[in-house]
Amino acid sequence: FDELWVIDHKTTTEQAAGHIGGFVNHGGDLIYRLGNPATYQQGDTTDQVLFFQHDAHWANEFLPEAHPNKNDIIAFNNRVGEDFSTAEIFKSSWFMYISDYQSFNGTFLPESSDNTICHPIKTDMHSTGLSSVQLLPNGNSLICSGRQGSIFELTPGNELVWEYRVPLVAGAPAEQGTILALNDNNTFRAFKYPVDYSAFTGRDLTPQGFIELNPMEDYCDRLVSTNMPDKFSFAVYPNPTSDMIHFTWDTGSQIDIRIVNTIGHTVKTTRGVRGMTFIDVSELNTGIYYIIPDNYRAIKLLIE
Repeated sequence: FDELWVIDHKTTTEQAAGHIGGFVNHGGDLIYRLGNPATYQQGDTTDQVLFFQHDAHWANEFLPEAHPNKNDIIAFNNRVGEDFSTAEIFKSSWFMYISDYQSFNGTFLPESSDNTICHPIKTDMHSTGLSSVQLLPNGNSLICSGRQGSIFELTPGNELVWEYRVPLVAGAPAEQGTILALNDNNTFRAFKYPVDYSAFTGRDLTPQGFIELNPMEDYCDRLVSTNMPDKFSFAVYPNPTSDMIHFTWDTGSQIDIRIVNTIGHTVKTTRGVRGMTFIDVSELNTGIYYIIPDNYRAIKLLIE
């Protein structure tokens, strides 16, 4: 149906067989539906806003009362585009003074989402099924793009904070750095629990090692150094880019520069002198990379 439905659990069996009774006095009828008005003869394909959606739920778990989307409706919108998916946030039309959902000319409101969440590289969030989305207390969102086995966190401005590819092929651990194809690592859902979640009390949460085979145990150290000089700073622009970047640093000394991809492989190296250099990245595929000068901290680079 490409819809989400709300039903009344306070009806008796007899009331559910009719159209009156229950908490909102609609009997067994759906008390709210959202996403595709054409299914109840109140629109056509141009009015559809949900497409094979998954993980529709109230945004309330672990969110503070002050969160701007507390108790909104959120869903992963799998097939909204031919090669990309989104997550959608809706303000429901529940009106407490009448204890019912509002409609306009027979159509349940709202007619569109209040906010659409996208990956900064649209096609990196594309799943025809599975998948999930969770709003986090810090204002960000946790996304699982199921058929890509991709889990990532986005800021309210849709900026990527971190990303993780589930390192499995058909349920078996994959080698570190394996290029995973669509459906290799299907992941149904991802959910983040706070560290003080009551079910963790008395549990051993010590990390048990790596999932992937032959892992790069120093991978994080390659991206973030603990001994970066206080006065060393650098910049890269334009960012995002598609061809040439201008890289600057403030020491004036000669430095070695590496560009690595998100699985830790070095894809380009160069050397810079006198505080400035240009780097041609036009041969690199679109995606997220990291520029690492002289093995100091990394700066994120987006290639479009």
